[in-house]
Amino acid sequence: MTYRRIHLHLCTHGSPTSVATVDYACALAASFRASLRVTSPRLTVHAPSHWLAGRMLAGMARDLEKDAAAKASELEAHIRQKAETSGIGVEILATPEVWPQRSDAVTVQGIAADICVLGLPHADADQRLAVEAWLFGAGRPCVLHPDSRAEPFRADAVAIAWDGSRSSARTVADALPILKRAKRVDVITITGEKHISIDEPGAALAS
Repeated sequence: MTYRRIHLHLCTHGSPTSVATVDYACALAASFRASLRVTSPRLTVHAPSHWLAGRMLAGMARDLEKDAAAKASELEAHIRQKAETSGIGVEILATPEVWPQRSDAVTVQGIAADICVLGLPHADADQRLAVEAWLFGAGRPCVLHPDSRAEPFRADAVAIAWDGSRSSARTVADALPILKRAKRVDVITITGEKHISIDEPGAALAS
């Protein structure tokens, strides 16, 4: 089992996806000799329908769309350059994004990937809702990369949060390609937070 198709979803407004997250996704793809598929939003901002408020905010909406388009072009150029130097195949798909919209409207783009990479902003509530939509809506394993970190992909040490549940087992199965590369794997079980019927729930997994 390995990763062959890695998906990176870009954000181009609010807290845009960082270059560090892009570099991480490219390094992850290179490490597994996988292809990288990127969804790059084309933002459309809907101004209020009220005749006065709509006219007042229309200019701001167009400016936001222009800034988002410029950020998309900048990130796409960096991705292509990074993909060329890393020797990975890359496909960039322009996708429509309407603001405001449901946060899960674009998660369908990631359902055919082996693993998805998402930037994790610090204080942008809208983007964090979008990240949650991917976690629960894409149906695929997701890696959350903090925008403040600049380290490339590594798998020296991996921690598994384990409670013996079906979801934990599914998560471990999805992460097997990374676990195989790890130099150290820790299995962590937190007791007292919920009922766990097995005395040593991590023992079977560890073996």
